[in-house]
Amino acid sequence: MPNARATIAKMLALRKWCKQNLPTDDSMIAYELILLLAEAHYDVRELTIKQTFSSLPYSYTAVRQHYKRFLKDGWITLVPNADDKRVKHVKPSPALIKLIKRYTEMADEVFG
Repeated sequence: MPNARATIAKMLALRKWCKQNLPTDDSMIAYELILLLAEAHYDVRELTIKQTFSSLPYSYTAVRQHYKRFLKDGWITLVPNADDKRVKHVKPSPALIKLIKRYTEMADEVFG
């Protein structure tokens, strides 16, 4: 593959940006949690706490660790369901949405 090295260099550049800017703590679980939240946000789809935990292929405990950190650090917010106050929806905070937008712009720039 003649472009393999160039593609790998681009992937490494994007990975470096992620490590420096996304609140992943170098964890694939946190990274996938961010992508799940971003996808739901841009699809205008509500995501319950239960759906958040069951949508990722990791243990409940592992996802919970990052979920709690994101909540504590203000990267996500909980919004009560209008019809059933027992159900809460997980939403990315405005700060996380802004960061996701920067990430997608960076990815577009790197991969053109």
